Amino acid sequence: MLQGTGGGVISSQVLGVIQDLFDARGRAKAMGAYGVVGGLAGLGGPLLGALLVTVLPLSLGWRAVVIVSAPLAALTLAFGARHLPRSAPARALRNDAVDGAPAPARAGIDLLGLALLAAATVSLVLPFVQPGLTRAASAGLVAGAVAVLALFTAWERHAGHADPGAVILPPVLARAPGFVTGTLVSTFWFGAQLAQQAVVTLYLLDTLRVPPLLVAVVALPSSAAGALTAAVSWRIVARYGTRVISVALALQVLLTATVALVLPGLTTDTAVPLLLVVNALSGVASGFIDSQNRAQTLQHSPDASRGVAAGFLQLAQRLSSTVCIAAATGIALTSAPAQPSPQGLELALGLCATLVTVSVLISLRRRTGD
Repeated sequence: MLQGTGGGVISSQVLGVIQDLFDARGRAKAMGAYGVVGGLAGLGGPLLGALLVTVLPLSLGWRAVVIVSAPLAALTLAFGARHLPRSAPARALRNDAVDGAPAPARAGIDLLGLALLAAATVSLVLPFVQPGLTRAASAGLVAGAVAVLALFTAWERHAGHADPGAVILPPVLARAPGFVTGTLVSTFWFGAQLAQQAVVTLYLLDTLRVPPLLVAVVALPSSAAGALTAAVSWRIVARYGTRVISVALALQVLLTATVALVLPGLTTDTAVPLLLVVNALSGVASGFIDSQNRAQTLQHSPDASRGVAAGFLQLAQRLSSTVCIAAATGIALTSAPAQPSPQGLELALGLCATLVTVSVLISLRRRTGD
């Protein structure tokens, strides 16, 4: 919980700083660089973890994977203390004045809003992680989650009009079509991607008995291709518009559906080559989607709401990943709790493909400049 709290603060504020320091084209380029670093992290992290658990004894390997974050965090702290700006740039302050929307005098913590979101998340997750629930109880929990989300929306609208600085989603963001559309695209796509990675990893490790180091190698093409694509994605989106993001999302639907239909019938010898190719293509698509959808989304937030916009986008992604990973792994493990069955894998990946399809449909409603 404490690590999640720190990670949420860091991630959202990094995006807020990028919003402050760059304008328009510069922001898109900076988001591309952000995506490159994320891809490199995805490239090195799993490989390092797999090496540690493979080389070290079991009792030490998992501890080494956990502790390796500490020196990296210390280096990041020292680097940030040296290079991060101490205050908002003058340009950002001028932009706030031009927009006529100065930053709120105080920023409160929306305890009721957070409690409602937490309740909705738990209600959505329980049917998948609590196998003893009846169908009626599961349906009741899902219906309750929908009702709580409706209550959250009503509360944010009511409290936001009285004090925009005291709610999770200020009215100015809720009324920005570009921000809402981009957040929805990111929510469905992000959760589906992490859920797919989780169930495929479980299937490789527990069902096909693929060694951990080889599982990490299978994931490398996605991170490498994502980093390379993110480096140039801002140029391509600037030239061809946001339809590039929609095309990349459609490609990921096709790739996820292919894995869902083909992987359950393969052996280790054939599954690994398939996933190497699919992950490389998926990484190309992700390089366009992640950084540039984020840039397109946050550019529609008023200057005075940059940090809040980045924070809400991160919140939506994390809640989505929580629910989607629970749902996909729960489905994959339904018939065989010890390991994903081929049928369970197919259904779980079908869910992921459906979620990304929703992202495609939402993305198609967005026009360049909206």
